[in-house]
Amino acid sequence: MRREKSRILLCVIVLVALCLSGCGKEKFTANNEYPADEITALQVVTDTWKLNFMTSSDENIHISFEGNVSNNDAKPMAVLQNGILTVMQESSDDGLQEQIALGKKGQITVHLPSTLAVPIKITNGSGDIETDNIFSTDFQLTNNSGYVTASHLTADNLEVSSKSGDITIKDSDVVVTAIATSSGYVQLNNVILNNAKIVTKSGEINLSKIDPNTDINAQTGTGDISIKYQTTPINLEFAIASGSKDISANFNSATYSIETTACKQGVVGEAKYKLAVNSDSGTVVVN
Repeated sequence: MRREKSRILLCVIVLVALCLSGCGKEKFTANNEYPADEITALQVVTDTWKLNFMTSSDENIHISFEGNVSNNDAKPMAVLQNGILTVMQESSDDGLQEQIALGKKGQITVHLPSTLAVPIKITNGSGDIETDNIFSTDFQLTNNSGYVTASHLTADNLEVSSKSGDITIKDSDVVVTAIATSSGYVQLNNVILNNAKIVTKSGEINLSKIDPNTDINAQTGTGDISIKYQTTPINLEFAIASGSKDISANFNSATYSIETTACKQGVVGEAKYKLAVNSDSGTVVVN
């Protein structure tokens, strides 16, 4: 008898939970299309939904929304005004907690023509961001905790400010790069750069397949730093420091002004390009 009552009680609890989880939620889908020649800038503000940038199959911008929206939340939307296309997704505290509990997030997908090159500004909360084959004159991202992956990005200027969440840029061409994070892994792989400054308080920095004709400034508090060039630099001024006195850096025909376990400074060739690396307590490897 007790077992039967327990089973009934369990069924009631499950039923109530299912009802509550679906209560006050609405399935939301929408598709928007805009002529690219009317757009001078793109702004995206997201709280929790995933954000994907992809190449459009035509000369128009396509924006789609798909996810669940609670009664307390405004529906995601796209608005074009005075040449600025704005995409917004906001979640109330209730909506945010619900998505965390259920492990579900909506998705925003933006298709941009390959011929479009306008400033893109993104303010992101906890949703992950993925971009592929995007062109931008000025790509700015302010991120809270989402994971960011950008592939085949072409931009004159890339600026990223992030509290947490890994930042990965690969197979891209960016003239000037500035990335600052509180924590999280920062990785640049096979990225063509003129000038790069990467600062993180507690995350690791990993740069690989980097052209030696690049100015690099990499700083971290507690993380390790790894920099791997495509070919050995022949025109470089370098200053490398590690609070843990753990540096591995070998340059052909380098002239050292300082060469200790905690600091290596010197020049290679005509020292046309600059490398500045500092880790307060991590390991530094440059090759």
